Order: sequence, then C-alpha cells, then structure tokens
Amino acid sequence: MGYMKAQASLEFLIILAVFFSMLVVSFSILMNIKHTGDESVRTSRLMMVANDLEDTVNEICVLGEGSRKTVRFPLEKVTIDVVGSGKNQHLKIVYMNETAYTDKLICEVDADNVEGSAVEVHKESGVVYIDAV
Repeated sequence: MGYMKAQASLEFLIILAVFFSMLVVSFSILMNIKHTGDESVRTSRLMMVANDLEDTVNEICVLGEGSRKTVRFPLEKVTIDVVGSGKNQHLKIVYMNETAYTDKLICEVDADNVEGSAVEVHKESGVVYIDAV
C-alpha cells in the first residue's frame, strides 16, 4: 500500500515539474514578444519625431524671418544634431541608441546636440535654429 502512495506522489511531482517547465518556457517567449513590441513602438515614435521635426523646419523656412514654433515629442530625451552642410543637410535624431534621419532639408539649419523632449524652431538671418525648450 505504501508503494502506491509513493508512486502517486512521484507521478504528481513529475507532472508538476513538467507544468513549471512549460510555464517558464511560455514566460520567456512572452517576454521576448513584449521586448520586440517595445522596440517597434520606440522605432515608430522616433520616426514620427523625425517627420514632425522635418515638417516644422521646412515650414519655418518657408514662413520667413522671425517665425517660431515649439515641437513637443512623445519621447523623454531625444538628441538632435545636423548632418551635412549647406543645402545638403539632414537632421539626425537619437533616442535610446536608435537613430533616425530626416530627408534633405530645404533651408540651412543649426542644431548642435540639442537634447530634450521639446524644441523651439525659429528662423533668423536666413538660418533655421533648433533650440531646447
């Protein structure tokens, strides 16, 4: 009779071990899916910031001297820098080791490692400046 109880306990422990093994594997797969989803959302938001900033810079360029506009980002700490020179400039936007570039800008732009979650874009003396708010 004691042999039957031991066998039942052993079977229960084996079933429990299989259950927990499957639980650990499932949890690890779900965490991987969540991580991939987070990266996709971050990349999408970074591209949205790049597009918004490019549109604002080009809008301020067209509007003329003294024009100003503040742009707020859905990301905490974005770094903005100008790549290229003259009429062949692009903005480089960096957030959490991910980088996005704008298309070619229509005006000369000055932004030197601007950091923050909001910037002011304004035009003076033919140059569009991007400053942290």
